[in-house]
Amino acid sequence: MAEELKFNYPFSRYRALREQKADSSPMTLEEVKRFLEYVAPNWYDYFLLRFMMGIRSCKVHGLQLKHIDFEHRLLNIRQNMVNGDITDVKTPKSRHNLPINDLLLTAIKRITATLTDPNDFLFTDDNCSPLDTRKIGKDIWHPTQFKNTSPL
Repeated sequence: MAEELKFNYPFSRYRALREQKADSSPMTLEEVKRFLEYVAPNWYDYFLLRFMMGIRSCKVHGLQLKHIDFEHRLLNIRQNMVNGDITDVKTPKSRHNLPINDLLLTAIKRITATLTDPNDFLFTDDNCSPLDTRKIGKDIWHPTQFKNTSPL
């Protein structure tokens, strides 16, 4: 804007501060198993896919039937679902194919058994709309984590 209006922007010589990356604390295999034992059965395959593939919510919520290559056993990551809108993945590196193992193939077959249109989303809410990340966190993830805090 400053360039268009031909005036000197006072902060142009300053660079944005670098943000320090947060430390991650991934779940252990035992914690994952325990979570899957406690999660509601209709959410089991969703979280199994999330845990095994390590895919972000927005990418899982953007998965459609057309993104599954059953012949080559690949999950093709091509788009995101962000705030109810489908968007392309941000970078060419984000556009990738993930191999599907036997356990996930069985789960994906269960998930897709009733899907007929290539544009059908793998995971939807009760209204057949794509999932909302905040709602999943609030209504599924956190309640299950709370139930899951009992000792082994």
